[in-house]
Amino acid sequence: MITIEHALRSPAAYPHPVEDIAIVETHISLVFLTGTYAYKIKKAVNLGFLDFSTLEKRKHFCSEELRRNKRLCRDIYLDVVPIIQQAGTVTVGGKGRIIDYAVKMIQFDRELELDTLLKQDKITNRQIAQISRIVAAFHDSTPVAGPDTPYGRPDILIKPIHDNFIEAERLNKDQQEQKLLDKLKQWTEAEYKRLTPQFVSRKSKGAIRECHGDMHTGNMVLWKGRVMIFDCIEFNPFLSTIDVFSEIAFLVMDLEHSNHQEHASSFLNGYLSLTGDYNGLALLRFYKTYRAMVRAKVTAIRHLQEKNHREKEKTLAEHRSYISTALSYISPAPFGLILTCGVSGSGKTTVAKKLVSRIPAIHVRSDIERKRLFGLKPLEKSDPEKNKAMYSAQSSKRTYARLHSIAGTCLENNYPVIIDATFLYEDERKRFISLGEQNNVPVVILHCHAPEKLLEKRIGNRQSAGNDPSEADNTVLKQQIRRFLPLSASEQHITVTIDTSSPSSIEAGIAETMRRIQGKNAG
Repeated sequence: MITIEHALRSPAAYPHPVEDIAIVETHISLVFLTGTYAYKIKKAVNLGFLDFSTLEKRKHFCSEELRRNKRLCRDIYLDVVPIIQQAGTVTVGGKGRIIDYAVKMIQFDRELELDTLLKQDKITNRQIAQISRIVAAFHDSTPVAGPDTPYGRPDILIKPIHDNFIEAERLNKDQQEQKLLDKLKQWTEAEYKRLTPQFVSRKSKGAIRECHGDMHTGNMVLWKGRVMIFDCIEFNPFLSTIDVFSEIAFLVMDLEHSNHQEHASSFLNGYLSLTGDYNGLALLRFYKTYRAMVRAKVTAIRHLQEKNHREKEKTLAEHRSYISTALSYISPAPFGLILTCGVSGSGKTTVAKKLVSRIPAIHVRSDIERKRLFGLKPLEKSDPEKNKAMYSAQSSKRTYARLHSIAGTCLENNYPVIIDATFLYEDERKRFISLGEQNNVPVVILHCHAPEKLLEKRIGNRQSAGNDPSEADNTVLKQQIRRFLPLSASEQHITVTIDTSSPSSIEAGIAETMRRIQGKNAG
């Protein structure tokens, strides 16, 4: 009897011209690439966390896959089509007995999938920023799980986490690996208990949403110049109706696993600046560990299914690399508090961004948080009346209070944080220095400066481009210059001074800042 897989290898099975057919196989599906279109069928398997064992179930989940994926890539996902058997012939569409269903999609160039581009170092900062915007907007628009639903409940979210360890242990080949898995399980259980109040709070505040569920670079592609995110989880709502931080943790982990820490930091900071969801950082390491173990589970299943010895060994190595990544999250890296200091146009944000590309720091901009307090998006311009209110003494006080709260959240959860603000006044700096001391972490003040003519030129260019949150003009600059007083003697001891008109000064300042943070933690 002819199988569907064998039949769909033939160009004659399709209702359009086909020259060559390629097949992509995962542990749960087969995708037939025909040149113009791709057809995805689901394997008739029941793996516990998914059940495609009957025709009716596969039809239902094909329809769910179409619905859910149209949210993020409407133009790629086209239809659900029947697989027909008639007189011993199997075709896509037509008349006869329906023996299966397929999701029909536009076929894209697999060389443009982001995991492939990452290996070739072809992903740009602009594309990472685009992903941050797409994901933030998606999370803002997707439905919230109601308080009466089971989604996001602590007792529910821990189940797939336990299942990951069960699947991973099926591959256990030696005592050393079992010790590593035991260490991860013990840490996960302890963190789960510690964070349970946070899980409950996150649900009450609307953080549990109908997400993508499987958001990593292998499910992203550059299509017509835009990043498209495809192949969301349709088969189990408990794996996709989740905390938005569980979602972004997958992509952050994936970028870190592929040794692109700079992209991971850029995506995370872009997402946070758009959403303001800094409280989610308390859960990030827990969810990154979980997501690394998801990949360890998937590679474990794939390893058991593969028959080629070389591929089995390759998949086993990948499986173990995800276990290694998970272990890296349970021992936090050195962290500290970095304060920028300087007038508008002095290059504070430029230096902060360069630092974030070197260390996994959270970068918080006062310009963005000030606007958030007034209901404005980062690049949204204020009217004259609102602008006056935004930059009043009272609003500045509220802004610095917000920055202080975020800094506290980062330090409490062992994340290095850069507070990017002018910090013109000693009283403002003192509060943050005390916060660092309370958390027993190094504090560095980055004092950025440049010639006044260059400051004016930078501000003018920024205003013309209209692509920066800051609305400071040259009038504001002159006021800041008049008000700014030299740092105190005690502050000078923790200050790194950078002339941002000099690339070598910037590089030396960044190196010194990193040395001070890592040096104290190492000691």
